[in-house]
Amino acid sequence: MADRLVCIIQARLNSSRLPGKVLKPLGGQPVLAHVINRCRAIGGVQSVVVAAVDAEDERPVAELAQSLGVPVVRGSEHDVLTRYHMAAEAQEADHVMRVTADCPVLDPALVTELVAHYHHRRPDHACLAHWPHGINAEIFPRALLDTMHATATAPGDREHVTLWVTRQADRRRLALCPATEARLDHAYRLTLDYEEDYRVLSRLASLMGPSFTTATCAEFMAMLDADPALKAINQAAGEDWRARDRVIRQAPDGAAPAARAQAVEVVRTATGLPRSTPAGPLSAAR
Repeated sequence: MADRLVCIIQARLNSSRLPGKVLKPLGGQPVLAHVINRCRAIGGVQSVVVAAVDAEDERPVAELAQSLGVPVVRGSEHDVLTRYHMAAEAQEADHVMRVTADCPVLDPALVTELVAHYHHRRPDHACLAHWPHGINAEIFPRALLDTMHATATAPGDREHVTLWVTRQADRRRLALCPATEARLDHAYRLTLDYEEDYRVLSRLASLMGPSFTTATCAEFMAMLDADPALKAINQAAGEDWRARDRVIRQAPDGAAPAARAQAVEVVRTATGLPRSTPAGPLSAAR
């Protein structure tokens, strides 16, 4: 079976909550540059491509990616699913990894482990789940992307790319989760969606210096644990985001019901956890 895995980073400037966030300076580089460099460090990825918006005021996103030697596909702002399909076709992908450009501290080691589980178990969809928001990646076969592109009609499914598959109870899904029952995405926030998020990431970049560009999820969590005031800055933003996410994930009229929880195969790992967090060895799927 062909295994060309292409990492597609969706990026746009026109964010309603934090305009221009993907080009904001962070530790001496634009946010998007951090995302690209971390995606390039993921094991098993054959190509990284940016799926940008085809609008004149969005041109700086494409220009930055191209200056870093990354191919760019440009398409509809809101039909992100079509942008993914265009990018997968252009790169002749057999498998697709979805990454968003507001995740400048994505952990390549965690995603590399996800890649290994994906190739070993061959699910229809694999993701990192319950890690801090901002440590996010999804993988799925090109054939599933083709099906989603041809089948999904709800605007939310076109914009959020993989919502459609989460409602398909017959699809095999895999989640790589922390080896702890705690929801790390409720305790830590490492994404860039609000001004408060930018304050936290900028402070981390200032405190960590050059090591910010290669720091792991565990190191970022340890830094936040050492500074409760800093950790608390973007918690309100996290609550707002979770409320919006619940609305986004509501099935549109006529859509298939959500997949049953037991349809998701869970693999737990100690990778990416700070030393102070109880963690067991990588377990078999349960």
